[in-house]
Amino acid sequence: MKGSVIIIGTGPGLGSSLARKFAKKGHHVFVVRRERHSEELYSLCDGIKESGGSATAIPTDAREEEQVISLFSKVAKSGPIDCVIFNIGANVFFSIEETTSRVFRKIWEMGTFAGFL
Repeated sequence: MKGSVIIIGTGPGLGSSLARKFAKKGHHVFVVRRERHSEELYSLCDGIKESGGSATAIPTDAREEEQVISLFSKVAKSGPIDCVIFNIGANVFFSIEETTSRVFRKIWEMGTFAGFL
């Protein structure tokens, strides 16, 4: 087996597609998304395993430093990491004039701060 791939922000679109593709190529895939989406993460892992791949779900809020540290501590125990994909996004449909500071902060936390962690 090849090394591991971590996909932070494994949603139903690009993140899940990448997870399936890397697993098919022989990588162990760690799929990461917030706890409230853990059912979808575990379902994705089950599907990957049924297809002969290898995957682990680790529900994590990438905006929380302690959770990110815990994530990488768990992953490090499995061996080398070949790739980390930061795929967090948000569907925000506001014009800049309609965007409140609260909305902007949430977008910044997901897209910038979480990537820094």
